Amino acid sequence: MAIATGKPEKDALTVARDIAAVAAIYLLFAGYVYNFYFSERLGIPKAADAPIYAVVASAWTVVAWNHWWFIVAAVLVAAGATVSTRLPAASAAKPWVAPAAAVLFATLALAAFPLIFIAAHATGNAVATETLQGRWLKPAHFRFKPGIAAVYSGIERADSRNALRLIATTPQAVYVLQVSNDTLNPSIVAAIKWDLINSYYSVGD
Repeated sequence: MAIATGKPEKDALTVARDIAAVAAIYLLFAGYVYNFYFSERLGIPKAADAPIYAVVASAWTVVAWNHWWFIVAAVLVAAGATVSTRLPAASAAKPWVAPAAAVLFATLALAAFPLIFIAAHATGNAVATETLQGRWLKPAHFRFKPGIAAVYSGIERADSRNALRLIATTPQAVYVLQVSNDTLNPSIVAAIKWDLINSYYSVGD
């Protein structure tokens, strides 16, 4: 009876661990790049302090828009991880094989970063552009504090006409898009400071 050494299982676990670690790095990288360019396009200073769950959600947006890019990246990493794990064991007599396999894995893993950057950059800009066209935005209604008119002329009238669309919130302000006669004007993006808002709600929340 052959005695199982456990080596194949260890190799498989090592490959899975390496792929999972690199995939997590890819997702975080994609999420941060997406957030940066999405926020920059809208003029929202929120990329640097985005919580981790928002970064992960942004990463999945990039994946959904560019799934073929990520399939290519996954194949590169899987191939590199498999080779770097199995090849040294198969060629133990050749000391140069192990570092060569590690270099191959690192090269394949790094090769995916430019692809992910291009995909996340393009997706951030595209989603921001569609946001400025009113897609996916929910109507928002506010109860403003006295003095709002002196800071944001016409904002109360826009609110009464159901003409404000919620873009995002930050610790400093609520970002809204103002619409006119159901036609969005991309130039009208307002950052309403919290100290001028009593409360607000977004339709559909």
